[in-house]
Amino acid sequence: MADLLRICQHAARKCQVEVPSAIVGSSNETAKILLACAQDEGEALSRRPDTAWKALIREHTFDIVLSGTTDGTTANKLVDSTTTFTTSDVTIGDVVKNTTDSTESTVTAVAANEVTLADDIFVSGEAYSIHRQAHSLPSDWKYQIDDTAWDRDYYWQMRGPLSQVEWQTYKSSVLGDTATVRRRFQYRSDMATANPEVKLYLDPKPSDDATIVVEYLTTGWCKDASAGTVNSEWLKDTDIPLLDDYLVRLGVIWRALSRFGLPYEEEMHEYDVEVENAIGRDGGGRTLDLSRRPFPSLISTCNVPDTGFGQ
Repeated sequence: MADLLRICQHAARKCQVEVPSAIVGSSNETAKILLACAQDEGEALSRRPDTAWKALIREHTFDIVLSGTTDGTTANKLVDSTTTFTTSDVTIGDVVKNTTDSTESTVTAVAANEVTLADDIFVSGEAYSIHRQAHSLPSDWKYQIDDTAWDRDYYWQMRGPLSQVEWQTYKSSVLGDTATVRRRFQYRSDMATANPEVKLYLDPKPSDDATIVVEYLTTGWCKDASAGTVNSEWLKDTDIPLLDDYLVRLGVIWRALSRFGLPYEEEMHEYDVEVENAIGRDGGGRTLDLSRRPFPSLISTCNVPDTGFGQ
């Protein structure tokens, strides 16, 4: 796998320009142009297929319940100095349970290390669980892969994402009384910074131990070769792409030729052909069999018993 420096040096040789010895942080003008081309290529190539590159797809499991133990006693408050509630998706209206004595209340206000409740149900040293309405998305979240949100406890695919009208219809009418989990992505301003952040909302509330999973496209398309940290920009000369380095190299070449004012159409065409070929091979594909299925099938779900097969 070629790193950023090797990719850019190869592009420089193809363009017949000065070959830089370093790229990131270099004051050399050629290096600056090559870095800009490599950045543009990484961003453009990561967006290329409508179905998303398989190398950039991740799976995320949401924590439905936030749990811990109180370490302070204040009337009508849950105090836990080890948790920062303002960044833990705790919102007004969330249900809080004292799992030590099975009492519960609702959240009326949120501060850094304490949550104000409608009732006085906690003293120091008691276990708690907060059943959250909003759930943060992974920091590298770009967008969800369609039809991959599942509640694995019930083997159900979740409905949604819902529009504003659909969400309010289910939340406010008799249509909302169903067991299937629905989801909605919504902007919410964080109480500490007032910056909008996309949150995932689930309705009705899943069980405490529910396993809610979804696949998504990561924003990162390169990584630190030594630490393995995934990034959305080149930070070191030794960074390597998550996608095919051959495609990245071809993309940098035609972009660099264009920036240097040289003919680039032939190299761009070669790049486009190779990218389309890579998209077709990415992850493999199913065989579409247009012939008639052989009948009868000697072993199938029609003649194999549910239990005791092979005994």
